[in-house]
Amino acid sequence: MKFFKMHGIGNDFILFVPSGKEQSSFTRPLIRRLCDRHSGIGADGVILVLPARHKNHDFRMRIFNADGSEAEMCGNGIRCLGKLVFEQGLTNKHGLIIETLSGNIPLKLLINRNKVAKVSVTLPAPSSVRKITASKIKVVLGNPHCVVFIDEDVSRFPVAKYGPLLERHHLFPQRTNVEFVRVKNRGAIDMRVWERGVGETLACGTGACAAVMAGIATRKLRNNKVKVSLPGGVLEISKLKSGKISLAGPAEMVFEGDIKLN
Repeated sequence: MKFFKMHGIGNDFILFVPSGKEQSSFTRPLIRRLCDRHSGIGADGVILVLPARHKNHDFRMRIFNADGSEAEMCGNGIRCLGKLVFEQGLTNKHGLIIETLSGNIPLKLLINRNKVAKVSVTLPAPSSVRKITASKIKVVLGNPHCVVFIDEDVSRFPVAKYGPLLERHHLFPQRTNVEFVRVKNRGAIDMRVWERGVGETLACGTGACAAVMAGIATRKLRNNKVKVSLPGGVLEISKLKSGKISLAGPAEMVFEGDIKLN
């Protein structure tokens, strides 16, 4: 089957456009094998690009974490999907509606010389924002997130120690993504992320949105554009007047190929 390896500021994915029969091939062991960086293609997750089930929508996305578990949505992954379907000729539209387990997600494609230069995603307002302690905020934004504000340099913070402890804490029965955030000023943050079912990744789109919404809720950040600096690059997050969130950034094709799935 043909695959595409893509990334959104370092958050990398293997994308497939399977037929109906081929979808059943994507078992949990296969997902883990594909994502293994030593014996597989290597990625933070696998994305299936599927036909929409409703006539007013364009495509459906299923996304699986590197451990084989299925996630509700992924901000960087859905931006990669938008670039893929346009550049592979699956659509000529600059605006798309993508079905996910988190609902229908609108994408806008910025096109330059028939290539997608940037993809912006509009996410719904968080379904809940709850303070756990003075420094920890729980945010449900499609996926669950735990935002931890720290005063020290995030590059030196022991994410690998505290990330898995919080991911599987009893407060989060479905496990959670964990964002470690240092506020630089009211319009910029530094962040590292521990992703549920993956481990530390170079970026997380919904995690960046959750961190900004938590910062706004605690008045650490202002309500307009915020730059989120991650190990893989920078994302632009905006809170819209409607209460929804805009996530914008680049998506890149790494390589494509064919792989035998069994």
